[in-house]
Amino acid sequence: MVYSCLIVGGRPFSRPLDNHLQLLNEAMITFYLLMLGSLTDYNQVNPYKTEIAYTMLATIMANIAINFLKAFADLSRMLKIYVRRQLALKALRDK
Repeated sequence: MVYSCLIVGGRPFSRPLDNHLQLLNEAMITFYLLMLGSLTDYNQVNPYKTEIAYTMLATIMANIAINFLKAFADLSRMLKIYVRRQLALKALRDK
């Protein structure tokens, strides 16, 4: 929670989307840790262990998918900039 407060207050990333994604990652980590308590051996009587485990697995997969989508978007944005620069350099050389 302290790290989340530092992200909100300090905004360590220049792009707001990166700060929001980092907050989402921190919230998911907190959620996982809270759910792990219900999956331990100390809690043998929980009839919803399987459902909790599937929910936890689904949130982990969703978080991974969101991070991959963001990485793919960043990669495509950088590739677009690279191609534009290369085309501009080629146009300057051809003159």
